[in-house]
Amino acid sequence: MNSVAQVRPIIVIGPERSGTSVAAEMILTWGSYPGEPESLRKADVQNPRGYFEYLPIWDFLSDGFQERLSEKASDPHHRQSAAELVAQMEKGGRSWVWKDPALSFFLPFWNRIWKEPIYVVCVRNPSDTARSWAKFTLPSDARDKDPFIQANLLRWHYIMLLILSNTEDVESKIFLSYEKLMKDPADETRKLAMFLNAECGMIDSGPLIHNFGTIVAAQHRRPTYT
Repeated sequence: MNSVAQVRPIIVIGPERSGTSVAAEMILTWGSYPGEPESLRKADVQNPRGYFEYLPIWDFLSDGFQERLSEKASDPHHRQSAAELVAQMEKGGRSWVWKDPALSFFLPFWNRIWKEPIYVVCVRNPSDTARSWAKFTLPSDARDKDPFIQANLLRWHYIMLLILSNTEDVESKIFLSYEKLMKDPADETRKLAMFLNAECGMIDSGPLIHNFGTIVAAQHRRPTYT
């Protein structure tokens, strides 16, 4: 399927409940390396198909990392530790994927570590995102409370501003619409496959796109992913 495939990081970001897990599974199906199975966050009732999140990232990002972001970005020890995480991913010999909505907060650091990153930015209607997050995290009698919905709308806005400002000069970037993916999975996954093929030096095939559109995305139209 490939000719001169490039080993590049594919970074899936976006606010929580905007389709990042859907996108990650699609990219895994395309052929990227997510890390060894034991290093990934396990599926649960909330996300029965899996989160596809690489847990060693959080061993590294613990301890108030965001508050000391600038300091750690200049610290050779932390840069070396981050580079070692990336080297583990590159051992797979193919493009690899990290997905985590919280990576959006740490882009100023990781942009100094990743080599030619490819961004897949997941976008969903902010009101739907906020209500889905409430459904995901709160008991039923608290889900429609205005303060919580308003707080999550502000969070959506903040995360998107972080993403846009920290990827402004990046050409290897695609926005994946949750609504369009649910409405026409074959078309949206075709666009994603063609984008990844072009960025990573892959040659696509009809069966791959068919697999994207009719199997992976269609499975995510189930209510558990709303």
